[in-house]
Amino acid sequence: MKSKFPKSQIVGLLGEGEVGLAVAEICRKHGISNAAYYQWKSEYSVCSSQRAQTHQRPRSRKLQAQAHVCRVGARECCHQRCFIPKVLTPTARRAVIDSMVSDHQLSLSKACKLAGLSRSVFYKPKTDWAAKDAPVVDALNAIVAVRARWVFWKCFTRMRKDGLPWNHKRVYRVYCNMRLNMKRRTNKRVITRERQPQGG
Repeated sequence: MKSKFPKSQIVGLLGEGEVGLAVAEICRKHGISNAAYYQWKSEYSVCSSQRAQTHQRPRSRKLQAQAHVCRVGARECCHQRCFIPKVLTPTARRAVIDSMVSDHQLSLSKACKLAGLSRSVFYKPKTDWAAKDAPVVDALNAIVAVRARWVFWKCFTRMRKDGLPWNHKRVYRVYCNMRLNMKRRTNKRVITRERQPQGG
């Protein structure tokens, strides 16, 4: 069955995966399945450089050069020995964008497009989650100090009865970050008995 995507678009789509975007994100963006992506990857990635150049239009060479710059910037930023490191978190994407803009003189819009991060997210101020979640941590510590064997839902119910407004998803995220969801070792309770002489 012939694909509705031209060869140049398929090569550009595979180039986004080489830049570091997740396969699921690429498939959702272009409306294709994972099987189709990996089938195209096996067909076009193994081919020689001459064949790859024949599949691309002249305007895609600029995109290929920018993708190479993005790979170099990601490699320099992440300080890894691998050729194409995966860049998934927004913090790592911001670092790649800063490297492309400062070291390779790429415009911010092109760098954001190559890194797969919108400019609104790039300019969004970073959230200090440690300071933002400090009241939740204090409330959980207060409960666990009194009731060390309480599980999450008992702690959350106690917080709701105390009038605290946080929802269960946020409380559970902080609860897991504090490692309270891990099994805690406790001393076994030994029944104390009075010593009796053995009967003869």
